[in-house]
Amino acid sequence: MKNAVLKEIGGDGGMTKVCKRHADNPVIIYHQCVGCELEWLHKELEQKQQEIEQLKQRLAALKEMRAVLEVQKLSV
Repeated sequence: MKNAVLKEIGGDGGMTKVCKRHADNPVIIYHQCVGCELEWLHKELEQKQQEIEQLKQRLAALKEMRAVLEVQKLSV
C-alpha cells in the first residue's frame, strides 16, 4: 500500500481504518453500506468481464466470417 499510514475515522461511534489519502480525500459511495458497495462493484466487474468475453467471441466470429468472404471473393 502506497500510503501505509492508516487513520481511524467515524462520527457515528463506529471506527473505520482508512489510508491517509482517503482520510484527506474521502471517497463517495453510492450505497449506505460499504459492504453493499463492494458487493455491487464485484457484481459489476463480473458483468463487465462477461461482456468483454462475449465481445471477444463476437470479434473472433466476425474475423472468421470476413476471412471466409475474402476467400469467396478471391475465388469468383
